[in-house]
Amino acid sequence: MLTQEGIVIKTIKYQETSKIAFILSENGIKSYLVRNANNYKSKNFSYSQELIKLSFDVAKKENKKDSFEIITSGKVLDNYSNIKNDIDALLNSIEILEIIYSLSMHTNDNHTLYSFLSKILDLINKNIAYRKLYCLIFKTKLLYLLGIAPNFSHCSKCQTKEDLYSLQLDSGTSLCKKCFSLNEAIIYGKSYNILRFLYLTKVEQFDEKIIKKIIEDEKSINDINEFLDRYYDYYLGYKSQTKKIANKIKNNWIKIPSFSIIIMKEGFLYEKK
Repeated sequence: MLTQEGIVIKTIKYQETSKIAFILSENGIKSYLVRNANNYKSKNFSYSQELIKLSFDVAKKENKKDSFEIITSGKVLDNYSNIKNDIDALLNSIEILEIIYSLSMHTNDNHTLYSFLSKILDLINKNIAYRKLYCLIFKTKLLYLLGIAPNFSHCSKCQTKEDLYSLQLDSGTSLCKKCFSLNEAIIYGKSYNILRFLYLTKVEQFDEKIIKKIIEDEKSINDINEFLDRYYDYYLGYKSQTKKIANKIKNNWIKIPSFSIIIMKEGFLYEKK
């Protein structure tokens, strides 16, 4: 047996009663078979849901013909209940998990990736009001781990490190205020400065005063979100499916007699009680 810690990124139904769980750990994303996971009364049900941090034991494959390693036991370390009780925080978190599931193969530093994801989810769970900014911080800083980090250090034309003012999508480089012209800029001015700050500042340094100041600037937040969507698409061909159906999800909260609420999104299933 091998005990590990991880976060369930996604699950899919397997045969009648089981699931395949995709779990991110310090070793990257791996798929595991969880038997009887679709049975509400099963002990395996609680830790085989998306957006769960767990410790789990894995039985090694007996032979090469076995398709999956099998989770033999698990324990929920965090079910992120605050996130699951707030639809906007849940949607932000779904977007983060979708990015991890779709793009984690582009990074070799799985230890840092797991630590970073765990930290961001913890912050969202503890500070629901700042969910949108934490999601933005995640998407900005992840660029480095994905190997597509922008150059925020100097102007690509004159090499100065002063008065940096804009970032170009096609080259991922910055321009200073002197070299900037509107037809070259993809993101510029205050929005650029906030994006640069998000990228260069350590997560631990985002105190409440700084966070409140940033989230007050709704226009810049929207500009940065739009730019990052284009950036991910331009360099990795990635477009978030979560955003496309976010409004549909918000309008499809289904109440059932046990006071559970089920949200399903492109294979991501969340349950809160």
